[in-house]
Amino acid sequence: MTDPYTQKKYSEQEMEAMLSKLPQHTPPIDLTSKIMKRLEEKPKHSFSNWCKKFISSLTLQPQYALLTIGVALFFFWIGGTSFTTYKNETQFEQIKNAKTAYYFGRGYLENDNIELAIKHFKKAESIDPANAEYTYWQGVAYWKAGDPVGEKESYLRGLQQHPNAYPILVNLGHNYLQTENYNQALESYKSALEIEPKSNELLLNIALAYNNLGDKVNEASAWKEYLANYRSGTSAFQAVQHLANINDYSYRTYQIGDKRLILAQDELLDASISENQRARELSAITKLLQNDPHLEVDIVVFMEGKPLLAKALAQKAKRAIGVTPDINNRVHLSWFDSPETILETNNNGYKKTLSKSILIFNRPHPTNNKEV
Repeated sequence: MTDPYTQKKYSEQEMEAMLSKLPQHTPPIDLTSKIMKRLEEKPKHSFSNWCKKFISSLTLQPQYALLTIGVALFFFWIGGTSFTTYKNETQFEQIKNAKTAYYFGRGYLENDNIELAIKHFKKAESIDPANAEYTYWQGVAYWKAGDPVGEKESYLRGLQQHPNAYPILVNLGHNYLQTENYNQALESYKSALEIEPKSNELLLNIALAYNNLGDKVNEASAWKEYLANYRSGTSAFQAVQHLANINDYSYRTYQIGDKRLILAQDELLDASISENQRARELSAITKLLQNDPHLEVDIVVFMEGKPLLAKALAQKAKRAIGVTPDINNRVHLSWFDSPETILETNNNGYKKTLSKSILIFNRPHPTNNKEV
């Protein structure tokens, strides 16, 4: 955004910072009426025309809405004033335009005056009930006020007008999840997932909802769907642990050097997958070997009662990783026709056996520090 007076340009982040630092002093007594009148008037110059075009393109995406309110609040900032409580109800009643009420609501929300924010969002909704953005931000204000009932009702009214409003569906799902209405949360999240099928947040929260319901079958499917799309970050490693907690080892973590990786164990133990698919699954290990000429790894396959299959799978993994002779020489194989025994440290040392599994780990770097 460009300051029309100084011609200085501000990024969206700078605008947010300015909004958060608005001074808290009392404006001139007639300022509110003047601002409302200006907002009600039709734009008369090119900058206002640009603002009108920008405002008319409002979506339900919060980042765009924040920038829009920045356009309105910018003039407050450069004038050294801010939003404060109305002196009387007459000034509030003077608002006849939904967007005007909405702008004031966003300003009050930015300044943590939740009661007035809700009041203005309701005013905007009463003037233009078909605009779901007003109910969306009304729900956000209720959430900020710690009122889950008011928040939910706001979102539901918005969905009556726009059943596929993605931000409302997501926030409604959050509301249901936080109030332990897990089936309703799943319904909202799944509707949103149809719009954004790869959403990290939705995939994670769907799995958490199933976890809270105690539905292990659907929980496992949800965690695996999450890990099929996301393999890094705290949530991904927690997803692997959630699966292990319900005795599902489709995905496992592997420590290679200073890197902790998540690999799809089921895929690596599937002899029918293509070589390209296997190579993609193991590409992170290949890259580590390429970047560190001293790194060596061991691949160990357990296949109870099937030694030949165990050997074949170990060899397939080595071929997928060993893309050059040098790397191939630094990949070492072992295989066993017995199950792997694992120790579940999160379950009081409980031992469990896996009839088929694959381990991948690095060998210690060679050292010249030896006792003579």
